[in-house]
Order: sequence, then structure tokens, then C-alpha cells
Amino acid sequence: MAKTEEERGYIYLPAEIWSSDLIGRFIKVICGGTTVSARVDRKHRIRCGKQFMQRAGLTLGTPIELMWRKHKEELVINIVREPTAAGRIPYNHNEIRDIVAELGRLRGLHAEIEYPINGRRLDVIWKKVRWGAPIAVFEVHIRGNVFEALIKLMRARERWPGAEIFLITTSEHADKARDEVRELTIASALHVVNCDTIIELYELIKRVRELEKACKIP
Repeated sequence: MAKTEEERGYIYLPAEIWSSDLIGRFIKVICGGTTVSARVDRKHRIRCGKQFMQRAGLTLGTPIELMWRKHKEELVINIVREPTAAGRIPYNHNEIRDIVAELGRLRGLHAEIEYPINGRRLDVIWKKVRWGAPIAVFEVHIRGNVFEALIKLMRARERWPGAEIFLITTSEHADKARDEVRELTIASALHVVNCDTIIELYELIKRVRELEKACKIP
């Protein structure tokens, strides 16, 4: 178990991971769908930077579990979340957003987050090529007003009629989203996907890619 220092973008390495051989070296740090190359200092710290911390949802004192992949020199960070009163683990918007983006990259697509459209920003878009039009648009909705997310998806569909549109949300909000979208032009085009389903899909495809790489399958 370790904790983060948000203000300066540091993560402290516990004794079981720390080695003086790591001082001054850059290692790959992974948290959800967010990745950064970070330098190890003499104070048992990795400086990942504030931007990485914010995108990964790592705030001051966040409890985390660290897994060190020595052969790859990769540090995998898992955020430890307390169950809610209903016994469920709360979702983090940015984590789900980054997982959707990474899922697109695992499928060989170009993925971008916070994509601008009409003065607003779409959570994630996928493209076949960097300079092409989006083929899929995603909005992640965890809490708040789901109608705003639906309006952004409607605007995206108007601009790119060929793009598939997805609302990634919790089981609690899925039915409400289906009810509210009935009044919009995207009612028949919208795909509502549960957060758990998208996480499961990401983990499965990620594992497949790892096995393909281990077997040297082209």
C-alpha cells in the first residue's frame, strides 16, 4: 500500500519495490488507461507530474496498490476504493474515459480525449486515422445531468453522421438515459453501455494483446 503526493506529482515507492539501481532511471507508470514515463529520484519517489495525477484520478492521500513488473520496468497503479453504502465500488469519470481511449488504441485505432466540438468537449473519440473523421464517439456519465451528455452526442452525430455514438454509464443511470433519449433524434442510434461491461472488455482485449505479444504473434 502506498500514498500519493498530488501537489508535486510524486508517488512514493515502498521498500519492497525500491532499489538503488532505479535512481535516475525512467520507468513506465500505468494507472487505468493513463501512462507516463517517469524518473526515479534518491528519495524513493517517482515524479509522474501533475497532469498524469489529474488524468489518472490520483489526489492527495489517495490509497493505492503498486505492482512492479521488473522484467518490463513498469509500475502498475491500482486505486483502492472504499465500497459505498450499497457495497459497490464508486466509479471515477476520468478512469472510465481513459479506459475507453486505451481500448480504442488496443484495437489499432487513433483515440483522443476531450475532443472539441461547438465550444464543448467530447470525452473520447476514435478514428481510423489521425486526420480522419471520428468513427465512434463516447460520453462517460457517472453522476449529474445525463441530458447534457446526450445533447453532446446528438451534436456529434449531426456533424459526423457515420459515427457510432455511445453513452458509458452506471446501471443506475442507464434506464434514465434510455428514457430521456426517446425525445431526441439519436434515440435509435445511441448505444448505452454499462461501465462494468466496458472495463471487462478492456481487460479482456488487453490480456489478448499481452498473450499475442508473449507468443510473438504478428
